[in-house]
Amino acid sequence: MNKKAPGIFTKLCTVLFAVVIVIGLVWFYLYGAGSQISSLEGSGETSSGFTDTEQETTVQRSTGPNVYTKLSSGEAVRIAIIGDTFGASEGASEGKEWDTQLSELLQNAYSSEVTIDNLSVSVTTAYQGYCTVMQKEWTEYDLVIVCFGSMDQNGELEDFQRDYEAIVRNLRNKNSNLVIMPMISTYVSNSEFSETIRSVAAQYGLSCLNMKNAFVDSGMDEAALTTNDIYPNDKGYEIYAQSIAGTIQQNIQDKVGVPEGSVKILYQGVRKMRKFQQLAPSDLNTVSSTEYTYTGAAKLLGIAYMPTSTGSDTITVAVNGETVSTIDCVTSYDTDEVHYAIGAVGVEDGDTVTISVNGYGGAEFEGIVISG
Repeated sequence: MNKKAPGIFTKLCTVLFAVVIVIGLVWFYLYGAGSQISSLEGSGETSSGFTDTEQETTVQRSTGPNVYTKLSSGEAVRIAIIGDTFGASEGASEGKEWDTQLSELLQNAYSSEVTIDNLSVSVTTAYQGYCTVMQKEWTEYDLVIVCFGSMDQNGELEDFQRDYEAIVRNLRNKNSNLVIMPMISTYVSNSEFSETIRSVAAQYGLSCLNMKNAFVDSGMDEAALTTNDIYPNDKGYEIYAQSIAGTIQQNIQDKVGVPEGSVKILYQGVRKMRKFQQLAPSDLNTVSSTEYTYTGAAKLLGIAYMPTSTGSDTITVAVNGETVSTIDCVTSYDTDEVHYAIGAVGVEDGDTVTISVNGYGGAEFEGIVISG
């Protein structure tokens, strides 16, 4: 029996069906699997939670509980300060530190239990803050105030830009409901460094605390607010606390939330700060009681040490036999805290890094930090 040729209606149905299939496949590739592949390839997510996105900055307001809503309803809040000498309130009388005064102001204003953990280490740079951030989860905190820049002014601007943004970026990735407040202390006199802090705050949609402006707005002479024109005195730190409390109050009135969404990297050096690993001396090759070696790659290699208040102790870092840095381990501040300093940049796989402790003042080598 001869088969009948398909009619025109059947042919049209077949063509339409084929067109629908093609359109479906194109849609799936562009918006389904294609977008998933693009998302996976472009995220750059690492074990630290760092998202290396190239998307444009977007800011949305969170509706979840945060430091502002908790204070408004009288709930307990926990605040951390990551900073240098000025974060540590160096120069204040006992009980007059700005964090102590801030806690009292907030508790009186909102009837909330306010706990402030001051994790600042005097005479350190933003790299210290980066190491502090990477060693905690930060989920227990509602607000973190970041105060660096004073000692960073003695180094390279690009290092500060890299380390400061790495602090903020990793904090927001570790706790998406965390309020972060960058601070410009009264000792950050270099306009490029203060501008870096403002730029990072703007990029991530954060309130920037400017203590230099707060001193000016007080109407008082700066000499009356500082000791030897350097460290704020008790009155100076009172202005610190009042200015921060005022910013918090204003944000509550304005119903400010926590910025969310993807944020494009501001300073490209931050790409070196995506991974973090700390190795103890026992993880390294021990040459002697004062010399260790490490072989491997590290976009940034840091040194962890306990400083001394006497002697002239240093730690030298050499790559393939050539000295690349010498770290001064003598300080009068926070000698009971681990200090972090950058030892080498751009260590390649196969390079040998030698770490030597020099002097007998009591400085102790605590290990290395690998970032990449």
